[in-house]
Amino acid sequence: MTSFRRYAALTALLVVASGCGPEAPAPDGSAKTDQPTTYHHYVAMGDSYSAAPGVPPAPPDPCMRSRANYPSQVALRLDTRLEDRTCSAATIAHLSTPQGAGVGPQLDGLKPSTDLVTLSIGANPTLTSGWFWGCGSVAASNPQGSPCKDAMQTASGDLNITAIETEQKELAATVAEIHRRSPDARLVLVGYPQIFPTSGSCPERLPVAAADLPYADQVLRALNKMIEEVAKADGADYLDVYSATEGHNICAEDPWIQGKDTEEGVALFYHPRAAEQKAVADLLIDLLR
Repeated sequence: MTSFRRYAALTALLVVASGCGPEAPAPDGSAKTDQPTTYHHYVAMGDSYSAAPGVPPAPPDPCMRSRANYPSQVALRLDTRLEDRTCSAATIAHLSTPQGAGVGPQLDGLKPSTDLVTLSIGANPTLTSGWFWGCGSVAASNPQGSPCKDAMQTASGDLNITAIETEQKELAATVAEIHRRSPDARLVLVGYPQIFPTSGSCPERLPVAAADLPYADQVLRALNKMIEEVAKADGADYLDVYSATEGHNICAEDPWIQGKDTEEGVALFYHPRAAEQKAVADLLIDLLR
């Protein structure tokens, strides 16, 4: 994917959750109370699906963070100090390396005293490039077919799935580093919402070939499954956002994900709207009780 600077210049940053089951019990196994556990230092890390570019209020910021993104909402409701390191167009590499001028490694926000960490990462760069830019560019060649899926198939397998498998090792290493820096922190890996319809299409909002939409959803589910597996192997929490946002994809009657056109005061194109961010905040508060 192109550099962060290009994304910022174009204000076209994109990133792209699997099983919202019963509410989690308290970490010690006791009955859940009505009030969340007290946290004192919360560090939020991730890409634009946690930065929420374009969701108001959105002050000038190189990472295009909204002050109403889900980390801000959770911090307010928990009455905890927030260090918001989320940044649009971030990749797993940007957790440990600078993303651009004035945007340092996200992991640098961690301290030994940090007691809550959320992380939503993995869609950039390969997947978002394929889903939106790549798939959109070939849609006209076969509007009812699956030109994007076809292009991703090689003798060694699907390029998107291979990218996810590679990222799994990188994400696991990042999780280990989070624990090294903040050994007492509760870690929540946050999945991605439902972005694509599971049936039908809406080319006016999502110009992807009709038969490529189920493929895009399949890859998204694979990404969420990978994130969940990393969380499970580590003993961290996994927050399923996909299930909670079903029926609110880009093509839905009540979409929580913006379509191809940026809507001022709503969201940057292909990014979560305020309703999606509130839903994630609600899920997190519920999990942290």
